Amino acid sequence: MKKLCILADSPGSAEFIFPVIPRLMGRFECHIITVKDPPTRVLSAYHPIRVEDEKEAERVFEIFKPDALCIGTSSLIFGPFVAKTLVRNATFKKLPIVCYQDYWANHRSPMNKEIMDLWHITLVPDILAEKFLREDGYHGKIIITGHPGFEKFSTINVKERRSAVRNDYAIPNNGFLILYAGAATPFGAEWDMITFRFFIDAISRMDERPIIIATPHPRDEDPMRYMKIAAEKNISVLNLHAHQSSDDILPGTDAVIGMYATTLLHACYLRIPAISILLPDAGAVRLAKINLKDFPPNEIGASIGIYESSPERLIDVCACLQKDSEYRNSIRNAQEKLLPWSEILPSQIAAEAIENFLIDR
Repeated sequence: MKKLCILADSPGSAEFIFPVIPRLMGRFECHIITVKDPPTRVLSAYHPIRVEDEKEAERVFEIFKPDALCIGTSSLIFGPFVAKTLVRNATFKKLPIVCYQDYWANHRSPMNKEIMDLWHITLVPDILAEKFLREDGYHGKIIITGHPGFEKFSTINVKERRSAVRNDYAIPNNGFLILYAGAATPFGAEWDMITFRFFIDAISRMDERPIIIATPHPRDEDPMRYMKIAAEKNISVLNLHAHQSSDDILPGTDAVIGMYATTLLHACYLRIPAISILLPDAGAVRLAKINLKDFPPNEIGASIGIYESSPERLIDVCACLQKDSEYRNSIRNAQEKLLPWSEILPSQIAAEAIENFLIDR
């Protein structure tokens, strides 16, 4: 049985590969490496080897002696650069390299740009992700698999979960609940703070204030930042219950707001309105770092883009979401068009793609 080394250095890449791993375990001897805490928690069921730096990762890789490497696109701007280290190690050993991409255009992050020509095949969630890779000159094989990490949403009964979440947090059925999806990674904290202050300013001007839950990014170094900022405007923010994640409470929400984040995509899959705030000095700057002009779902109305520095547009959108059923239905229709459910699970497609590629290597 061939040995396959799987690397995840971010929660997003770990989420992508999580449902694929059990399908691979029957076909390969899998050894999983994670970088630091967030992806380690996501993949804890598979007992990954956690590493803190490049040297430790290289040592573990040498102990494994794998026949192939499977890595997620990295989002670590400041390191450790484990993905680059292992890809170059595998290339030196002439091992086949499979990359899996969890998010549009994140191959444009600096470390990925350095090594993407060394990926033999790349698994991507949709045709748009393929388009961005080709535009940037990637010549390897691309396989569209869907996003395995999102297939879990296909079985969620949103109506039932909505009642359970609201009972858990003592929120009335007619209360308008907004989830703010934090993006304060070490790389993006400044932009996220600008966005959250803008959001809170808009909330403070509303005649009927919504109920707010703010969830920090898994790599946020100050998870209480949202409560402190909201308190400056005398606005309360609910605490996320212990051992819960944003996914646990998503079905109970009426809207999800943030810059651009995986949680906004999760909302789209659950057919919940998502609002992407891309201010000129915040979200738009961050998108520009990966050469995107907009959060892709905004472009077809599957999510709502806010681009102006004045809060009136956000206030109007929230009012429409509360009162205009046709407006909500138009968003839902766009979400179903952009993110349809397939009869074949993405995890099955991804596992078969990896096996078919490696079987003859």
